[in-house]
Amino acid sequence: MNLPKSSLTSREGFTLVEVITSVAILALLSLLVFTASSAWRMALKQAGNETMAASMAFAVLEAIRAEASELDLNNAGFNDLGLTNPRNFKVTVEAEPEGILPDLYLVTVRVEERNDNGILVTMRTLVRG
Repeated sequence: MNLPKSSLTSREGFTLVEVITSVAILALLSLLVFTASSAWRMALKQAGNETMAASMAFAVLEAIRAEASELDLNNAGFNDLGLTNPRNFKVTVEAEPEGILPDLYLVTVRVEERNDNGILVTMRTLVRG
């Protein structure tokens, strides 16, 4: 004989505790995914900045090499080279005479972020002036 199930013993759906637990677990997982993706975005941005800074430093050194005979290497600066600075980096150029030959200079280029997060790239080369 088939008796109707009582409302106390039948179970249709989820209890409130199960629903709240599931929502809490999903919230924690989404927080972990968001935090991880934020860290990746920051790392990618930093890598992009370092790549652009290295390109900028290399371009400055190449411009100095190309125009070394026309530049005053004792007072060389970024503005003398006619280069653009699309990311608005702080570019510092220093040239000091090398003691080996009278017309040989050690040129150092530092590229930094404007907000002083630190030096991104430093490159050096010898240039005959």
